[in-house]
Amino acid sequence: MATAVRADVEEHRRQREARGIAARANDLAASDAPPVRSPEVTGFPHPLLAERGYPLVAARPAGGEYADSPVDPGIEFDLHRVLDGIERLVRG
Repeated sequence: MATAVRADVEEHRRQREARGIAARANDLAASDAPPVRSPEVTGFPHPLLAERGYPLVAARPAGGEYADSPVDPGIEFDLHRVLDGIERLVRG
């Protein structure tokens, strides 16, 4: 019985959380105000990302465009191998 009650409480919590997320998404969609993007918020992860080995992500400016950077010539080959593997999984 206690397990069923805990499961019900957890399900109600998840539903409440989902409703809250949906309400915030609706509020944002209805808003005409541009999103606030302060340099402190958009800039702080870049040095950390670079330090942890994600230079391409770290090079992405707050405006949403990637800076010119050398591309690994093997990336296209690697991408094709990944896509071939996905295709085989889908086809069974």
